[in-house]
Amino acid sequence: MQERYNQQNNSYYNKANGITTENIDIAKMGKALFQRLWAIILIGIVLAGSFFIYAKVRYVPVYASSAMLGFTTTKQITYYEQDKDGEVVASYEESTGWYTSSDIERYQLLLVTGDEMISNIYDSLKNLYDEGEISRQYSRGEISNSLTITGANVTGIFDIRVSHIEREFCENTINVVISTYPDFLKSFDTTLGVDVIKAPTAPVISNHDGAARMAFYGFAIGVAIVCAMIFATEMLTDTVRSVDDVRNKTIAKLLGAVPLIEASNKRLFGKRRIRQGLLITDESSVNFAFIETFKSIRTKIENLAAEKSFKTFMVTSTFEDEGKTTVAANISIALAQKGKSVLLVDCDMRKPAILKTLGLKETDEFGLIPIIKGESTYAESIKYIKSIGVFVLSSGGYTMKSTEMLDVDKVKDVFDQAREEFDYIIIDTPPARVVTDAMVIAPLVDSLVFAVRSDYAKINHINDTIEELTASDVEVAGVILTMAGSDATSKYYSRKSYKYRRYYSRYGYGRYGYGYGGKYGGYGNYGYGYGYGYGYGDGYGYSDGYGYGEKNKKKKKEIKEASNGDKNTKNK
Repeated sequence: MQERYNQQNNSYYNKANGITTENIDIAKMGKALFQRLWAIILIGIVLAGSFFIYAKVRYVPVYASSAMLGFTTTKQITYYEQDKDGEVVASYEESTGWYTSSDIERYQLLLVTGDEMISNIYDSLKNLYDEGEISRQYSRGEISNSLTITGANVTGIFDIRVSHIEREFCENTINVVISTYPDFLKSFDTTLGVDVIKAPTAPVISNHDGAARMAFYGFAIGVAIVCAMIFATEMLTDTVRSVDDVRNKTIAKLLGAVPLIEASNKRLFGKRRIRQGLLITDESSVNFAFIETFKSIRTKIENLAAEKSFKTFMVTSTFEDEGKTTVAANISIALAQKGKSVLLVDCDMRKPAILKTLGLKETDEFGLIPIIKGESTYAESIKYIKSIGVFVLSSGGYTMKSTEMLDVDKVKDVFDQAREEFDYIIIDTPPARVVTDAMVIAPLVDSLVFAVRSDYAKINHINDTIEELTASDVEVAGVILTMAGSDATSKYYSRKSYKYRRYYSRYGYGRYGYGYGGKYGGYGNYGYGYGYGYGYGDGYGYSDGYGYGEKNKKKKKEIKEASNGDKNTKNK
């Protein structure tokens, strides 16, 4: 087993650099993105809205006004009139033509936007505003930045454009430019003139807020961030998510994959509602795949028991909330349905849940703890549950010193006596990586059934826990993948053939909070150490109708006689 574990570690992980060498599963990545599509869209919408609002808040409308001008030049043409004697009696001049000189760039750009022209505009605007307002609100630099030349060409025609956040300023500035520029130009060349080809337009808003574009950018960024997070999570999360992961990444074989069943199809932000107490006898709550999975597991356990004469099977898990109690209860029921005499033992004295799963109330009058304390006998504490055909030995209460109580000879005596009277003993134990109770029980059993919740515990934690338990010479029967998605179970049961419907659930186990020096109270509010409390909900009712073999009937009669006709023997 250790050799297989080392080979798998070398195959999937490079310990030297900590980088995974497993190929990226595109299909799994696509499924992960699809399952979290609601989160992708939600974050995208949130960021899109944020960017949209930001663009609206930061938006400042900019007004613009433009005019088309053209340079002209004066040609000095003198006409003379002479008399018959050749003397000049009259003369006159004409000016005409467009300016086409090579100095056009100097006059168009440098003179219009030069410092001297800007100063002239600044001085002219003073007359249009109250005293001091122009100096307070508009600087020479601001005037220079708002004045641009466009469409300049060698013909001397060009556009003057003034843009500013204030409409009035925009309109006044372009009018000042048109009125002052011709005289300013003549100070450099008296032959030059300016014609207004197109009068200034009324200032209009020249920009837009870009809110729609910003919203699109925000949505794209939100989608990219969530997808990157999902991708990173999928790459870095090393958990068991499918039957192939059980086969290839764990050091135990696969016994079966129990499908996840939802309490309701309605979800809030993709969160599945927790459902507890799922049993194969309650066909209105579970589906075909759920029932057939435990029948398949039953067959494998029977084969192992026949081959190696095993009777006692311990069910545990790495951490809490992995569905081990549900597994233990349903394996027991499945075996009982074939006429086997089965004893289901609750060795989770910190947080007993077997009776709760079966729809019964816990009692501290009978059970394993009273047997250990000498307050009850073996025969008195074992109860037959007629509706499921299983004998149950409950914990008989709860205690924070369960490790010490289980490590006594009386517990071994109980198991030894049960071996003589029952075909199978299924033992529910606490999570093996949370507390050491399972390590104490392991030497007393024949085989280990390990429950692994889909996408929950890390693979190295699972393998380490199994290794620690097998150090007690207990053989691992296999791993049961619990709360598996439909893709994990579809290999066993065809939806088309059996009209498989997708139901999901979470096996309610609550939260362990094992610690030191903690307080604990009655049922409904456990608090182990610094952990969380949990409460029992209503139980489920089950109908009779299953037949039991002769040996089962005989065992029932023996238990009844041993308890002297105690009415609680058939406690339901």
